[in-house]
Amino acid sequence: FKVIHPDLSADNTIPQFLKILGVEELTAEAVQNILKTEEIPKMRKNWETFSVDEKIENIKLCKKLWLLENYQIDSRGLSFLTLKTKSGKWLKPEQIVFSKEYNPEHQIEVLAGKGLLKGLPDSPIEFVTAEFIENDEEVKGWYEFFKELGVDKKLEDKNFIKNVVQRIGILTALKYEASKGRTSSRELSRSEETDGYDIKQSQEESEEEGYGLIQSEERYIEVKSSSRPNPDIFLTTKQFNTLRNKKERYFVYVVKDALQHPTLCVTRGDKLLSITDIKTVIPFNKWSSKAIDEEFQP
Repeated sequence: FKVIHPDLSADNTIPQFLKILGVEELTAEAVQNILKTEEIPKMRKNWETFSVDEKIENIKLCKKLWLLENYQIDSRGLSFLTLKTKSGKWLKPEQIVFSKEYNPEHQIEVLAGKGLLKGLPDSPIEFVTAEFIENDEEVKGWYEFFKELGVDKKLEDKNFIKNVVQRIGILTALKYEASKGRTSSRELSRSEETDGYDIKQSQEESEEEGYGLIQSEERYIEVKSSSRPNPDIFLTTKQFNTLRNKKERYFVYVVKDALQHPTLCVTRGDKLLSITDIKTVIPFNKWSSKAIDEEFQP
């Protein structure tokens, strides 16, 4: 925009003269209209040719327009936008997850930093860069704008979020085993997961803790991971049969609140079997009372 010097407005006759010359008053509505009808189409056409700095500045411009429109701008008109990730890639918003700087409801980036997402089929997860945020007051606005564009949409994919939760559970369980010195505990491969458990510990290192038992034989561990803070245990028929056969050598490690603060609770087979009405679904209030009086957070 070319703006008339403000000193000219001191003379009351100037505005009328300027109107005769065809100079228009720059209202908020006019700015919004120009941005929508001229600037955004230019962005769409030239997006791939912009430099990194130009892309960031144009994204900031789009966000300002979105705010001016009281969040009513059709985000489909901005579908050409790509966002920078912390790895330096420029990806579609729906391919990206919020980083911790945007204060999302989940802690996926923090958990990834702890090594709890290694081996995820869709790894590595890409997190939106924090370069857009200039001050703390802007965080909420950027979060809402990027949410509108599609950031975190991956988390609506049931298979993706299921894989994330399961991976956090398995790796939390392995960290727990390592913290107890059980270094031979290993995750079974897909082809090995035929007997109703996820992790197996070799006989020579097996030592039960928390239940007052003497050294046992091999340890068989089924991991149940949930994003809920008080999940029930769901066992398949095969898992339930293995639990009955292995008894005190079979463990169910429940990892609750997996996306926020994953917390592992240990339950042992014979303790679960002592629940008189045990079925393939064990309610939280039943299994939690049988767990070791200890919780583990990675």
